[in-house]
Amino acid sequence: MLAEIDPKISERFGSDTVALSGPTAAFGVRRENWKPFRLADGSECLVPGDFEPVIKLDGSLIVSRKGWDLAKMPAGGYYFDSLTKALGAFHPDLSTYEPRSFPDDHFEFLGHEAARSHAETDKALVIGFGPPYELFYGMGQGDFEEWMVTFASEPEYVDEIYGRMIDRWIENLEKLWQAVGDKLHVLQFCDDLGTQNAPFLSTEMFRDRVMPAYRRGIDWIHTHTPWKVLMHSDGAIFPLIPSLLEMGIDALNPHPDHRCGDGPRKNQRDLRWEGRSLGCLGRQPEQPHFRHPRNGGRGSAAPSRHPSPAGGWDGFRERSQRPGHRPAGKYRRPLRRGTEIPITPPARRRGPAEGWQVAASAVSFLFIL
Repeated sequence: MLAEIDPKISERFGSDTVALSGPTAAFGVRRENWKPFRLADGSECLVPGDFEPVIKLDGSLIVSRKGWDLAKMPAGGYYFDSLTKALGAFHPDLSTYEPRSFPDDHFEFLGHEAARSHAETDKALVIGFGPPYELFYGMGQGDFEEWMVTFASEPEYVDEIYGRMIDRWIENLEKLWQAVGDKLHVLQFCDDLGTQNAPFLSTEMFRDRVMPAYRRGIDWIHTHTPWKVLMHSDGAIFPLIPSLLEMGIDALNPHPDHRCGDGPRKNQRDLRWEGRSLGCLGRQPEQPHFRHPRNGGRGSAAPSRHPSPAGGWDGFRERSQRPGHRPAGKYRRPLRRGTEIPITPPARRRGPAEGWQVAASAVSFLFIL
């Protein structure tokens, strides 16, 4: 479960983005009628009224819809694991399969929220809006091994699936553009391409199978809208970064930084990103070299303090240039919407909260569930 960030908290951490979220969260839960809820650690919070998990005897939580179990959170856990199979895990008959779409009222809601945010804030508006499924990792949810066998052995089948996914993505993007127009600044999509130590797939296979599909959707965005495209990808993906750049993304949020390659300094030195933004977040404790302070090591729980060569997330300080609007934030320099060169902040000592600025910007569009 992820928290929806309160505006006051967002301001405190210097975030320059605000989320554009749809009317529903995960598992079809509508964001309305909020009610009190107690987390496993005893913390009090609010959750949507439609969120009614069943508590099992072992303490686990089950989310169900219409008699089907959709997800499970183990006792004492933090996230729900999906119990359903994604497209690549059940190998559907493509003669009858159609990718999911959104109803018209979904885009009406987004249009209303974009107009409200545009009027009430000068922060960059960010939406998570990828294909119906993540083309690589998300397609294997429920049986990743089965999906990997299909991915490696049935290239024509995979190409047809990807073609339909991107066709539907572009249809949805067209509706999104009609609903929100240039009030939106950043479109984010996710696909986890790496394990803890190396990419899931070779660069050659990524360029042959995955990259052309994503590039078709990204090209549509850049051709028809002024939006910037941000990609998030977990894992050790450094060998894939040049291909991601060529694919057309404007910014990359890889995680964790020290498994992107040889660390963020190497990423910046070797790639330079041609004026685009590369931001890495902090280390994960489950990785082999991590040692917690109580076990005799220094540990590393804070986000990376190495800014990207282009200024990192400050590249998305694309403010509304309407009369009377003064850019907010620490660096009060307006950045014209559509520019290709982000702001580079002046060199100075960081305050106690500024080390988290990148993280606050990155997660400001996360939501409950």
